[in-house]
Amino acid sequence: MITIAEIENRLHSVYLSALNLHRFCQTQAFKRAFEIATHEEKVALSILINNQTELEFWTKTILKKNKDYDYLSVSYLKEIAQENSVPYYSKMVRLELIVALTKLNEKEKNNDKGIGSIVGGNGTVTNTVHQNQK
Repeated sequence: MITIAEIENRLHSVYLSALNLHRFCQTQAFKRAFEIATHEEKVALSILINNQTELEFWTKTILKKNKDYDYLSVSYLKEIAQENSVPYYSKMVRLELIVALTKLNEKEKNNDKGIGSIVGGNGTVTNTVHQNQK
């Protein structure tokens, strides 16, 4: 037999899960991913709507596929940089990672292999960023 306290605990747990899902769906990353997702990707989202881990994965996947790096976490940007063999990615800060991945994508579009001048830390990426801000 179930007690009142057990019912209250279960309901509180369900409430907190729903609140976490709601908060995640209010993030800029999720909103951006939903905005750029295709119809098929949105249909897939409707299946995942009750699982925050799956929603987070869906969001990261959509943003990565569309190369919209501005909304991704630093740790995930480093994963992508590692997958793409970006040198010194582990020493890069967020902005440097975004610039390096963007530059890599531009070179891929131009059929140019490798990333050449991209260097992590305080190297050429920082100089590129400052030049673009002028």
